[in-house]
Amino acid sequence: MKTTFLITTSLLILSSCVSTKKFKALEAKYNTCEESLSASNKKIQLCEVEKEKLQIKLGTNYTIIN
Repeated sequence: MKTTFLITTSLLILSSCVSTKKFKALEAKYNTCEESLSASNKKIQLCEVEKEKLQIKLGTNYTIIN
């Protein structure tokens, strides 16, 4: 009974592990996505600033309501 419990526990533990290769690949993909998101957010901020400057230049203060 004790050996059955140990075998079952060992199988559960070993089957739930991710290989180092897969983990590193997923981690690299995650980091790439984070960098892309950060770059996109910076571009959005720059566009918002440029939009505000153009609105001021035109003498209007229109805002878009979603």
